[in-house]
Amino acid sequence: MSDEHDPNKSELTLSRNGSLAIKRSGLVKRGLELIDEVEKRQVAVPTDHDEKALEGIIEECEIFYRGVGVNMFSSIVAFHKFLHTQVKYMAKMDGVDFEKAKDAYISWAKKCHSAEYDWLKLRVTDDHWQSIFDLD
Repeated sequence: MSDEHDPNKSELTLSRNGSLAIKRSGLVKRGLELIDEVEKRQVAVPTDHDEKALEGIIEECEIFYRGVGVNMFSSIVAFHKFLHTQVKYMAKMDGVDFEKAKDAYISWAKKCHSAEYDWLKLRVTDDHWQSIFDLD
């Protein structure tokens, strides 16, 4: 027996669960190559302040919907105008990112007023619908 390490031979190594496993350099190499391919993305975790502010924005949307006479579902123009005036203003006043407020507004519309939201969406093409929300 030789004390020299033969790279062509497999060797045993301790696995995560404490058992012995065969260490294969090819498998390790492929794993390392795949790590470079993993898509990196930034994840924003909402703070308590953000969550409370977004809940407040949604409450304001509901108040506008019920009592003030503003019907953001009367047309696609009204929906877009409400988003880019009232929601943008509320986000700025509450110190919340407009994109988060926009997502909250759209989620509220889908969840709480799905019939009106679907009616609006039927009036425009998907490309036009997306372009409306890409405008700032």
